[in-house]
Amino acid sequence: MKTIIGLFAILFVVIIITVSALHSNNYNPFTTKSPMIQIGDKTFTVEEAKTQAAWQQGLSGRKSMPADQGMLFIFPQADYQQFWMKQMLFPLDMVFINNDKIVTIHQNVPIPPANASLSSLPIYASSAPANYVLELNAGTVKKDNIKVGDKVTYYNL
Repeated sequence: MKTIIGLFAILFVVIIITVSALHSNNYNPFTTKSPMIQIGDKTFTVEEAKTQAAWQQGLSGRKSMPADQGMLFIFPQADYQQFWMKQMLFPLDMVFINNDKIVTIHQNVPIPPANASLSSLPIYASSAPANYVLELNAGTVKKDNIKVGDKVTYYNL
């Protein structure tokens, strides 16, 4: 009887530790197959945009994005990237990355007015060549203390 109670106690502890690890910001990215990006001690699950069609669509038309997620635009080579907020419904932080280093950040990029013409939309560009652009919810860069020069690590891309 003591053995059964001991086994249940061990099982309970293992379950608590597992659930706790899954809900923390420091969970192991190797336990999932989802594409992820890590900056400092913060990890984001990302949706990849690898094609011309995906680059053009981006997050346009979506009403929101979960706080711990982002969209990662992946380009075949580093270049001066330019983005706009065509048909965006929520503000963004844009993080321009060259290989594994952040080169440019645009914070709290606002949505365009409903009646804005395409030619009136501001362009948000990298100040150096970048082969990745990470779009996050506005305020994430400040909240997570993300800055130019930070190292970026990729998982499952």
